Amino acid sequence: MGRVPALHAADELLKPALDRAIAATEPPDADAPLVALAMTLAGTLDRMSRAERRAMLGQTAPQLLRGLVELDRRAARRVKPVKRPPSRLDEMRSARAASDARRGWRM
Repeated sequence: MGRVPALHAADELLKPALDRAIAATEPPDADAPLVALAMTLAGTLDRMSRAERRAMLGQTAPQLLRGLVELDRRAARRVKPVKRPPSRLDEMRSARAASDARRGWRM
């Protein structure tokens, strides 16, 4: 006879929250293995009873966290920096650097 998954309140489940978070980052196909691993770990934790979760959390949560951190790093690398016009402070720094260079001063 198979093991019956534990019942949890919907706000205690990791997989639905992970689904929303991953959808928000829009990972490319290259991240599919990492996404699959994170989803498997979250689903496994969701099926455990509270006692099993407490016993296994120290082993599975760090792996899940490492996967999520890596997905976040990859998403951050995909974001292009926003070009902005130089501010007045940038202009003043540039003028000061040019002035110092003409005088032969180094900072």
